[in-house]
Amino acid sequence: MPGGRYYTTSWFDAVGNFWTFGGWDNNSQYGDLWRLGSLIPLPLRQILLRGSNRNSDNVLYWETTGEEHVHRFIVERSTGGKEYTAVATVAAVGTGDNRYSFTDHAFGNTAFFYRIQVIDQDGQTYYSKVITLDGTADARISVYPNPAHNAVTLALIDNGLLNTTVKIYTTTGQLAGEALITNLQQQIDLQRFPKGVLTLRFNNGKTVTFIKE
Repeated sequence: MPGGRYYTTSWFDAVGNFWTFGGWDNNSQYGDLWRLGSLIPLPLRQILLRGSNRNSDNVLYWETTGEEHVHRFIVERSTGGKEYTAVATVAAVGTGDNRYSFTDHAFGNTAFFYRIQVIDQDGQTYYSKVITLDGTADARISVYPNPAHNAVTLALIDNGLLNTTVKIYTTTGQLAGEALITNLQQQIDLQRFPKGVLTLRFNNGKTVTFIKE
């Protein structure tokens, strides 16, 4: 491979080869000519994961943008957000923009963390963002993204939670703040909250946990 340099001349030819000629580094001028073979598109690097609870089932949806050389997706689940277990494998279309779904069945009063592991055809792996779903059908609460940075979005179906207050607690049980729920999909500003695991407690007694980074 040609070394790092500046003032080179570079171009693509008609069949996708990349050519570079000459240039300077800190020591001398070069008069060499390099040809790099046809470029291979990068694998998928954009994946959006969402979810909802339906009749005690957790339904996951994910969308991909610009799939290339993707082999499969592995759905992973965790109860604490640290150790994950594979619960399903979904074959990838492999090209283009696509939508996928998976239903995790029948879980009572349990909140789960979910993420999608993407496996490329060459064996490379990477992950989607994490989301949290409450396993109770009457709660129907999801939180994303997870981990979050400056803000987190609540996605609700229960109209009974409108115009009620959600309280935010730290891992030590200290009340860190609260927010008034005015929409079924609402963003909460996290900039004033400490980093770490935070718990949302709703006035119906349901809780959802997420991580602030």
